[in-house]
Amino acid sequence: MQLNALCRFHSSFRWRILQSQILSVARFPCLGQLVLDRKYGGIYNIEDAEVAGKVMKLVQEKQINKSSILIIANQGSNLNITNAALEAGFQDIIFTEKNSEDLKVHLKMAQKFPACRVQGRTLNLFDWTCINPGNEEHLQQEMSILGQYEQKQWHDDPPLTFFGIITPGSMVGSFFLRYLVNQLMTRRSFYTKGRVDWFLFLSPTNYKFLVKGKLDHDFKNYGHMSIMVNVLYDWKVLLKLPDVSFSPPICDVKFKKEELQFGSTVIKKSEIVFVQLTPKANLFQEELLKVDEISAFCLFLVQLLAKKHHRLIPRMEELVPGCGLELIKLGYTMITMVRDIQTPEEMIHLFKAIRNIPEYQASPLETLILHDEVDDLHPDDEALEGH
Repeated sequence: MQLNALCRFHSSFRWRILQSQILSVARFPCLGQLVLDRKYGGIYNIEDAEVAGKVMKLVQEKQINKSSILIIANQGSNLNITNAALEAGFQDIIFTEKNSEDLKVHLKMAQKFPACRVQGRTLNLFDWTCINPGNEEHLQQEMSILGQYEQKQWHDDPPLTFFGIITPGSMVGSFFLRYLVNQLMTRRSFYTKGRVDWFLFLSPTNYKFLVKGKLDHDFKNYGHMSIMVNVLYDWKVLLKLPDVSFSPPICDVKFKKEELQFGSTVIKKSEIVFVQLTPKANLFQEELLKVDEISAFCLFLVQLLAKKHHRLIPRMEELVPGCGLELIKLGYTMITMVRDIQTPEEMIHLFKAIRNIPEYQASPLETLILHDEVDDLHPDDEALEGH
């Protein structure tokens, strides 16, 4: 599966774009590096100190655990967020920066607030080339940040609060959201300590990955990672800021319309959305998905949604021969399309029903789930499904 996905990715339009950008770096190092930094892990920060103060007060107000450790990622040499967090009274802060010189600037500022426990790490948490589940070196660097902190139970309040500004663009946004899904499913990285309260600024393109898995949308091209994010996380929009509030300005050129309708939410093309994502406290309880079912459910979605424009029963018959009668008993008809199933809850219900019928044993779907790993899911799989 991994090899097939990789071959599809290499032949895709996105891969040709990536090749051209890598070639730009080789021919014109300065210009090329700007292109890659802009799209694959550039540093963005809030230009106005007053706005930064408002944002950090909002984080303090909305965070579930008021005594959690605050991780601030990739602010570069700009001190607005750092100063706002320190003045807001956060007691335990970890700074992560891709540049050691930038990190020194933040640590020097923190010395003015002796009551705050501060540490720093040179690590680019938004480097899309590193945040895949198979990169053990990057994983160990992440885990070393929290080595001395106590592990909490999953249902406890999150011991970690994370703040970051995600680089705009569908590739980086999708990589990072896949990172959130994969690391949570495997309970690795920051999740070895418990749940993480994420506070992220997302461009409209990146925000779309969240709403594609919710009920109140009109998308027909949702994919498995969009659904998994909504299965695993509770999330809400806290704030919308104009893109000129950021430095450099976050320009999301993918959409031509000035206003974008995401279900019940309207976002201007020039607005950046501030969201809070928190893993569900009841995630590993049986009423949702058992621990050993989450990876299998993700692989089930990959296979089902690979042909989302097909009819449901014929598609499921390919995966589990003889299951058609059971699907009819569940209320599905021969004209029901795969894309007609639009909520995570209905997907889970279908998955559990199929796993409980005799025909599932030794079926192609069971064989695939038994022999595949979640880490084998290539980061571009969702973009290729059904195309």
